[in-house]
Amino acid sequence: MNLSLKKIFICAAFCVAFPSLAQRQLNYTDFGFAVGGMIHTGEVSNGGVGAYISDARPQAKLNLKRTLASWFTVGIEAGYGYLSANDEDHLQTDRNYSVSTHLIQVNPFIELNFMKFGKYRREQTWTPYLKLGGGIVFYNPELNEDAVYTSKIELRPNAYSGLNFLIALGTKIRTSYHSYLTLEPIIHFANFDDIEGWRYSPNLTNNDVYGGFTVGYNYMIF
Repeated sequence: MNLSLKKIFICAAFCVAFPSLAQRQLNYTDFGFAVGGMIHTGEVSNGGVGAYISDARPQAKLNLKRTLASWFTVGIEAGYGYLSANDEDHLQTDRNYSVSTHLIQVNPFIELNFMKFGKYRREQTWTPYLKLGGGIVFYNPELNEDAVYTSKIELRPNAYSGLNFLIALGTKIRTSYHSYLTLEPIIHFANFDDIEGWRYSPNLTNNDVYGGFTVGYNYMIF
């Protein structure tokens, strides 16, 4: 190989490798936690802003993320939450139904930042983001023993598992070069309809929907 061909080969290899190296330099890992409230909509909790506020119960999450570009992140989160609702708060005092359900979730997800954010982006102090994902849900509904259920209702207490799809539109706010806060309203769409501990038989209703709002803190490692 003559000298000219060697120079061309070296230049071509550099042009291919440099963008990949530069991109890897923007990669980083971060981890964090979030706390907030959780509500759901179903056979008991089905309307009224005041009632939804009274239904709100705590939730907490841990997450681990890997940012592959300033606008793109993949991650996984694990969380615990509690759902509660009563007929009397939703103007249905004749039935006396209630919801008391504990949930544990593990959800992989992706985040798409609307503005470049993260490593080397000191000047970008905040960004809205879209979060999409889904995973497995373990839930354990407890029934109200004083309620009288009709023959069309199939009781389903105890522990079960199912799947969910999640979507969130949140905001990241930088608190230091290595940390940021998140404000995140989120909705989960489940593939089951017995989160209350019972369902109509045959099932004539839609699958359960639940969600809430969290405030989080994450630390970036780079």
